[in-house]
Amino acid sequence: MLILLAPVPLTNVPPAADIALISLAYIEEDGVLLAIALLIALIILAIASAAVWGAALSAVWIGNL
Repeated sequence: MLILLAPVPLTNVPPAADIALISLAYIEEDGVLLAIALLIALIILAIASAAVWGAALSAVWIGNL
């Protein structure tokens, strides 16, 4: 995940917790937990994508000044 590379404190906790949740779901062979963990992963991915999109739009806006 791209968000794991961010040098901001405590930004690695949600993706790391979700990775641990996915691995626990695989170990326990729990489909409901896996579905919940994958949904959380999609939410984290959407947040990271929105952050990258906002940074790109800001760079374009600053470049036009």
